[in-house]
Amino acid sequence: MWKKILLATLFLAGCETVENSPQKSGAQSLSELSTTTAQVPASEITKDDIRSVARGSQALGIDLFKEIRKGEDGNVFISPISISSAFGLAYAGSAGQTELEMAEVLNFELPNNRIHRALGLLQATVEDETKGQLFDTANTIFVEKTAGLTPAYKALISDNYEAGPQSVDFQFAPGEAIEAINKWVSDQTRGLIKETVNDISVRSDTRSVMVNTAYLKADWLSPFKASKTEEGEFFALEETKKIPLMFQRHRYKLMDERGFRAIELPYQNSTMSAIVFLPDSKTGLDDFERKLTSTKLLKWIEALHEEKIIDVDLTLPKVDLKYQSSGFDQLLKALGMTTAFSDFAQFPGRLTNTPRTKLDKVIHKTVLKVDEDGTEAAAVTAITEITVSGTRLIKDPEVFRVDHPFFLVLKNNKTDAVLFMGRIVDPMPEPVE
Repeated sequence: MWKKILLATLFLAGCETVENSPQKSGAQSLSELSTTTAQVPASEITKDDIRSVARGSQALGIDLFKEIRKGEDGNVFISPISISSAFGLAYAGSAGQTELEMAEVLNFELPNNRIHRALGLLQATVEDETKGQLFDTANTIFVEKTAGLTPAYKALISDNYEAGPQSVDFQFAPGEAIEAINKWVSDQTRGLIKETVNDISVRSDTRSVMVNTAYLKADWLSPFKASKTEEGEFFALEETKKIPLMFQRHRYKLMDERGFRAIELPYQNSTMSAIVFLPDSKTGLDDFERKLTSTKLLKWIEALHEEKIIDVDLTLPKVDLKYQSSGFDQLLKALGMTTAFSDFAQFPGRLTNTPRTKLDKVIHKTVLKVDEDGTEAAAVTAITEITVSGTRLIKDPEVFRVDHPFFLVLKNNKTDAVLFMGRIVDPMPEPVE
């Protein structure tokens, strides 16, 4: 069976007339200050630029993860690269304090004439169509037919994100617009995400919906045999559950650190991997997460690269879970992105024929499935924008038994860009209606 990883990220925009909106002091207009600055040629973007946006995406993911953990104790599974890519579409066209805060929270360290080119090239770099695995991305923007896109913004998203606009009627036919958006996302995610927006998130005052999707379908380099999968005990939250545990003896890279161990499980062509960070104790995940930073995660991933391949008796639970958070706007505000959600938001470089707007809600949903053949995962992020008011010794294999809460990272090996990450405390929770 193929494994699929899907990521979808959406921004929804609505508008009203805004009175007395602030402008940055100086002779330049807001549109002149907009982040739709012309990008440098792709040939001038370096590996360091791409590495910068990959690491910025990872840092954003960890920042959001830690904010989520302040209010949630269960499974948390998010897609940093999807969130970063989608916010790239929203960041384009921002100005003033809005721009500064967004760049800070999103960890955009490159200048405005390089950031979108680098984000676009990161997406192109992680795309993969090799033996046993597929990863591709897609972007588009649904625009209210009475509005339009500024020429600079239209050129920017076309050149860097390959995003072409699609005209819809949010004002008088929002139901048809919702259907069009959901169908596009479903098509791009091969039917795994069927409903992304509804009549709560898209209304008659919506002016645009910016969408990013990504799709991964890949097999384990060493698949598990179903005949060796047995029911076993997994310490989930504060109870022990009986769930299917897969087993195989194979050669993997294994790393020992104080308080936890990590194992890398490559997919078919070894350009993508899953990394399981397993605390030494059944209740050690909280301590691992307290130590977790973007710098440390990168250090651990790099250290794992240097480990030798050894024989491992691996026990891994099958996973089937859904995660949803509808409060990403509050998380981002807590991280410092406040102006973009306020009546003082400045997004002058995107839409024409429409009043000023602000970001409203950010919705993030994910699905994760792990079985003998590999991994299937999906993510959707919706952001609404509304009106402002060598020779080895023969020895016994190492034992790596994942029978208690762990931290999971799914990454691209060419860039170490994190595609998905999160805590798995209950691999097979009861279905959420």
